[in-house]
Amino acid sequence: MEIYGIYGFGYGISHYISSWDVKRILYDYVYLLENETVYGMKNKLKHLHSFSDEELAKKGKQAKQFVLNNKNNLIQAGRILDLCLR
Repeated sequence: MEIYGIYGFGYGISHYISSWDVKRILYDYVYLLENETVYGMKNKLKHLHSFSDEELAKKGKQAKQFVLNNKNNLIQAGRILDLCLR
């Protein structure tokens, strides 16, 4: 799981963000369900609905910038190369 956290982003993201180390890194960029039930989802959606469009857009832009700066093709290729050269 930790190696995937370094080299991957996208497929299986729900499993990826379920580890504490990843939550610490991504917490500023995603909204997580604390209670993974219908009731928990309902509460999270109500909470998200309380944010203004500007707040949600800001969060989306921050997440996009994180991915562009930390998970782009050059950085990911460099990490894979480093792994191969160990």
